[in-house]
Amino acid sequence: MLKAAAMRADAVIELAEERIPSFQKTVTRLQGTAVKAVDQQGRVEITARWFADQSRKLSILLMPLGVLVLLAGIWDVAQKQSLLDVEMSSFASLGISAWPLLLSLFVYFCRWPQLVLPQLVAFATVALRGFIMGLSALFGALAAHNWVMVPLGLMFVFDPTNLAMNFFGLYSATRAWRIYRYYEEVFPPKARITAWHRQIVMIPVMALSLIFVAFFCWAQVKVGFESADFRGQRVPSIQETERDQLIAERDQLISLLRDGEESMTSGNLANAYRVFRAGLTISQKLAADPNDALAQIDLSVCYYDLGRVELAYKQYAGAIEWFERALAVVRRLDDIGHLAPEDKQRIIDAEDAITVCRDAERAEVLRAPSRDVSAELRSR
Repeated sequence: MLKAAAMRADAVIELAEERIPSFQKTVTRLQGTAVKAVDQQGRVEITARWFADQSRKLSILLMPLGVLVLLAGIWDVAQKQSLLDVEMSSFASLGISAWPLLLSLFVYFCRWPQLVLPQLVAFATVALRGFIMGLSALFGALAAHNWVMVPLGLMFVFDPTNLAMNFFGLYSATRAWRIYRYYEEVFPPKARITAWHRQIVMIPVMALSLIFVAFFCWAQVKVGFESADFRGQRVPSIQETERDQLIAERDQLISLLRDGEESMTSGNLANAYRVFRAGLTISQKLAADPNDALAQIDLSVCYYDLGRVELAYKQYAGAIEWFERALAVVRRLDDIGHLAPEDKQRIIDAEDAITVCRDAERAEVLRAPSRDVSAELRSR
């Protein structure tokens, strides 16, 4: 090679390695045929052949990395329970994951000089995966004040596998850039003009490469922040805590009202009364704000359901008291304009229930009074 350079040769072809053994050391020699172009056209042809060989070797070198990226995308889709659970975004991410491999195959078979730069951008991004993920985990832990997870970000950055990928990416990117720059410098400016059909192809190729870079970086940033438990470690505000607690308590209230209704249907009045009373305790707490229409309606429902239980026990005085409480709540909401049209029927239902109790109470005047079940229920 040194002799070829001294002779100012443009290339060395049929390069072969030979090893000459001896008792002291083994000498390794590279031998080949030095070729010198006689004009610019010959120099361009020699460079084109060299570029074809270098781009082929570079594509072969990068194909395993492209296969790994594609397998990662397939694994992400395979985690779904069935194809029905796979969203279109998953198929889109799978297609984007296949782009580095497709680009390498494109360069391998077509060997267009214009394809080297998109290939360089895509694989440099893949090689920096660990670095991007590590910085995201580090910033996520710092932003959440989750100091315990800070070493995780550092571990991603300085992980031997990720460092090896980083060096591999830098080596491949540097090699691709040198190949492209050397090939470009040999060609005269007029010969660098891209044909129209290649321009049409290169526009979507470059766009897909940029989409891949954006998608891949976003995915690694997301994984990094989730690894640092950025969202999970965030301290919720007092308002968020109170809101979540109110939602949980209302869910519990709805569950109690449903259980009480089932007990009423099955004839277990004692259990229905106990469940409705437990629901009333929660409802009174939720209805602390008199302008909260939803909580006030829930309170009136609890009053009304307790009146139904008293009515079933023929404790008309106690039933009337509960129904009047329910009626007072919905009337007040109606007076201030907070009662929804679909809830106005509650006023009629409460009034009708009070009328039924009073009529039944008058009908029982001449009869012997029944035992005071209402007092018994309240003692439970």
